[in-house]
Amino acid sequence: MLLVTLPLALGFDRLIVRNVAASATAESWSLARGLIVRAVELVVPVTLGSIVIIGLAAVALQGSFAPGTVPVLLIALLTIPPTVLIIVRRALTLGLKRIVSSQLPENWSGPDCSRRSSPSPTSRPASSPRRRPWRSTWAR
Repeated sequence: MLLVTLPLALGFDRLIVRNVAASATAESWSLARGLIVRAVELVVPVTLGSIVIIGLAAVALQGSFAPGTVPVLLIALLTIPPTVLIIVRRALTLGLKRIVSSQLPENWSGPDCSRRSSPSPTSRPASSPRRRPWRSTWAR
């Protein structure tokens, strides 16, 4: 889906980073606000139109795909608009020099988000004692 979502950002991701950083330096927030509004006004319709075209092409060519592929593709197409808006939001937070918070949506919604969970209780080293949080040390 990355091959579809990056072009649908229409290059606004780089423009937003550059111009929001310049607007923040000059404290010209109205220019930054106008750029964000214009970016969303252009990106959302183009994204929705592209999804409709890709979906219609998939349905029309359904016979050339393996059985069950088209419904999965149509469901996957529903994830494209939020992903493109996440790209625009990330560009905004990068322009505001908030690097860590710009990466949060990708970290929680990416395909490898299950690897970022906390380690299981059984993954502790063998030499470490088992601690029970409900027992306090002073209650012995």
